[in-house]
Amino acid sequence: MQIEVGPVSRASAVAWIAYASDTLTELRERPDIDVIAGALDAFAALLDEWRPIAERAELFRWVGDAPPERVQYLLNALYWTGTIVQREAPAGHVHLRPPETDEFHLVLVQAAMTALERESEADAHFVEELRGVWPIARLD
Repeated sequence: MQIEVGPVSRASAVAWIAYASDTLTELRERPDIDVIAGALDAFAALLDEWRPIAERAELFRWVGDAPPERVQYLLNALYWTGTIVQREAPAGHVHLRPPETDEFHLVLVQAAMTALERESEADAHFVEELRGVWPIARLD
């Protein structure tokens, strides 16, 4: 399936990529925090792909292909990683996402969710369930 992220402002993309990179480092330094297996490496690979696009483009645009199962895995991992960050941030173990990253985060999540829900009834059900528990994933 194809996922199209963007257009989104360069500033928000650069800020989100920097924040996500820092968060990956913080989470890797905490072996006591359980993150979905392979998620940090999968996120790092995407960040490596997105970084040069964000640095050179006025507006960030990315098109990628992935099997629906991979997109489900990454969305689920992003959701759970976000809950871990929210849980750990008050103790100073990680930092919350800064406001300047919100535009990119919203566009990214919505692009992946929209592409996935068009794939099949089962994928649409997964998206519906995730939207029920993840505020950023909701359309309202």
